[in-house]
Amino acid sequence: MSRTALYETHIENGAKMTGFSGWSMPVSYSGIREEHRAVRSGCGIFDAGHMGEIEITGPGAEMFCQWLVTNDVTRMADMSAQYNLLCNEEGGILDDLMVYRFSGSRFILCVNASNTERNLEWISSHAGAFDAGVRDLSREFSLIAVQGPDSAKVAAGALGGDARLPGRFCVAGFQRGGEAFISGTGYTGEDGFEIFVPWDSAPELWAALCDGATMCGLGCRDTLRLEMGYTLYGNEIDESTNPFEANLGRYVKMEKGDFCGRDALGRVLEAGPGRALCGFVMDEPGIARSGCRVFCEETEAGKVTSGTMSPSLNAALGLAMMDSGAVARARSAGIRVEIRNHRKKAAITDPPFCAKGGHATGEAGTS
Repeated sequence: MSRTALYETHIENGAKMTGFSGWSMPVSYSGIREEHRAVRSGCGIFDAGHMGEIEITGPGAEMFCQWLVTNDVTRMADMSAQYNLLCNEEGGILDDLMVYRFSGSRFILCVNASNTERNLEWISSHAGAFDAGVRDLSREFSLIAVQGPDSAKVAAGALGGDARLPGRFCVAGFQRGGEAFISGTGYTGEDGFEIFVPWDSAPELWAALCDGATMCGLGCRDTLRLEMGYTLYGNEIDESTNPFEANLGRYVKMEKGDFCGRDALGRVLEAGPGRALCGFVMDEPGIARSGCRVFCEETEAGKVTSGTMSPSLNAALGLAMMDSGAVARARSAGIRVEIRNHRKKAAITDPPFCAKGGHATGEAGTS
């Protein structure tokens, strides 16, 4: 089991640890609900040092990235970030990732921990055709996410004069015992930043961030992202899923020209996706979990990909991949989710289920 640079810090602070994508990671410190609410109302910090960083450099770096991912990196300004999808030739999602553009000849891709080695191999195998170099920086950078309405105050206090705080999806570089950078991005739906520092610098930065922030684990990371309807690789998306099925079509720029998987995705658009990722809120007691079967008018129509009890909304909610033909009927007739052999009523509800601060959008909750 791999360990981030903050492993000992987590142990010293009483974190409950678990294995996640081959890494020993904190599930929670004070409790999932408490940590969740701290992010929605103040500031929480997360160890994301398990994420992978892959650098692409050289004269062909921009052209290579443009071919690799579905979004349009030529529209990125230098020192900016862009959400993206890495697809195979059949249009299946190899990973969702963040692209950081430092210049036209240098990009860093932040990828999911479970896919780092596979992505590195995939990317490296195609680099030669584009005059681009590929390097794994995953053990050079630690990553700490600072999330919540007070994140700017907390981050500024911890960084002092070392770095200016960038705007949303912007990047600012600085020095902290080596190259470091901060981006205005996150995975919670709140304002926030993700800070990349040299691997061994993480404990010092973490300690500084704790002055005003709550230490958070993977447990509330999952409840926070689910309230926003954000996908998680391995749950909502994988190689068997294309972006249009997962409601990620807005990140696919078909008009930009050739990219890996474009022809296959064009055929999906022409025929229409066979499945659709839908949000739902339970109308009867019960928490749906990944794998639960979903029924519409007594016909099995899909499966739950993720589910939880929302700390913000006091409602059980989740995401389900459903047959496209059943979605229209399900919106009017409702669905039933099979939980422990009992089919419980639920309603299709479009994410996000809540807005910043955890306030309900529509009828998703009762907070």
